[in-house]
Amino acid sequence: MNYNFFIGVDVSKKTLDFTNWREQDLYGSSRLGMWSPNINLANNNASTVWDTIGHKQYELTNHLGNVLATITDKRIPHSSDGTTVDYYNPETTTAQDYYAFGFQVPKRGYTLDKPYRYGFNGKENDNDVKVDFDGNEIPGAQQDYGMRIYDPRVGRFLSVDPLTPKYPELTPYQFASDNPIENIDLDGLEGVPAKRQPNGDLSMAQSSTYRKTVVAPRPKIGVAPAKIVMEQTIAMADRTGRGWIGPAKSYVLPNVAAVEQAHRDEVSDNVRGGVLGASLYLAGGDKWSYVGAVGDGVAMSFGGVQAPGVFPRPVEVPEPELTLTKPKGAANPNARAAIDLGNRVHYDQLNGGAGVGLPTELSLKYPNTTFRFSSRGASGVDVTYTGGIHPSDYPGSTWIPGNNFGDFKPATPGGTRSFNNDINSGKFPKNTQKLNYDPITGKLQ
Repeated sequence: MNYNFFIGVDVSKKTLDFTNWREQDLYGSSRLGMWSPNINLANNNASTVWDTIGHKQYELTNHLGNVLATITDKRIPHSSDGTTVDYYNPETTTAQDYYAFGFQVPKRGYTLDKPYRYGFNGKENDNDVKVDFDGNEIPGAQQDYGMRIYDPRVGRFLSVDPLTPKYPELTPYQFASDNPIENIDLDGLEGVPAKRQPNGDLSMAQSSTYRKTVVAPRPKIGVAPAKIVMEQTIAMADRTGRGWIGPAKSYVLPNVAAVEQAHRDEVSDNVRGGVLGASLYLAGGDKWSYVGAVGDGVAMSFGGVQAPGVFPRPVEVPEPELTLTKPKGAANPNARAAIDLGNRVHYDQLNGGAGVGLPTELSLKYPNTTFRFSSRGASGVDVTYTGGIHPSDYPGSTWIPGNNFGDFKPATPGGTRSFNNDINSGKFPKNTQKLNYDPITGKLQ
């Protein structure tokens, strides 16, 4: 809820002279508009002003939440004969149209009194930041999305996307995954599809990187809130005492493992470098092997050369308690690469991503069939057959008749195991088709 007050001060008396209640946001299940009472709280009761006509502005938005026009609660009568009221028209206070990336189209707007506070994607406009050559404010030329500042004139954020390493196919300054007709950008991190529900509410598909948690009453229509998946973050210190913090699977574990491996290599060199290094290692462990290595170095400086055969077999250096040389799962670089490839090819221009991936390839393979593809962050199968020729009816098709669902999996034993587990656990319907793709190229097979 946003409140805007103005406090006047009588400098000569050093007292508060008046407090004006200028405006307040109006909310239902989402923001509906603004109420601008503009009253002196010292002399007026706000409840007496609420019923005053003309102080409330209501937003008219599209599927992206763009504020296209605002109207007041004032009714303007229309009469064809000057006596009888035929109908009433609303009082339109502002109207604007937008280019695809959000800049207001010149000479396609209207303002009755003053510009409205909110605009593209329902975000607040920073109209006092950008001016033209004559010093006039440029409406909607800058917006604050929370994580980054957005300039709709060029369709780009003014700073690098913090999630750039996860989406190498996108420019670091992109807005809404470069698909502003279907997507909105929640907070400057990632574009997600937006659509209107039957009750008129604007709902956004859940983003895997969206970390804001909004606690609100459950809607009466009984729509369960989307589940917000938080990325696991851990902190860990290596044996040198340096701390590492970040996503466990992609940053912390590999770095700690590298420090551990470097330490083991050094201890091994100490043991194999001379008699003192090996002896003190056997007596006192890793720490004393370094002392022995110094002694061996001093001995060598006096011209001594280690006699051959002192240690006829290599001395085995045991692994430390923390063994991370072969990280498992997504921490393994090879597994991480496979996961990144799957995430990249699962989503393209047809379901909230960019370019051509598996959804487009499948549509081209079955051109007379209609599919619905799941968006990023959605659970369940990737593909649903919705109409047209069934994929199994195409000449030479390997699609099993009666299978009305599909899921993209790599053509590997692991991909087959994952698919079978999803079927057996009930996550996927029994009539789901496994859609193989090449684990190297990411192309549909």
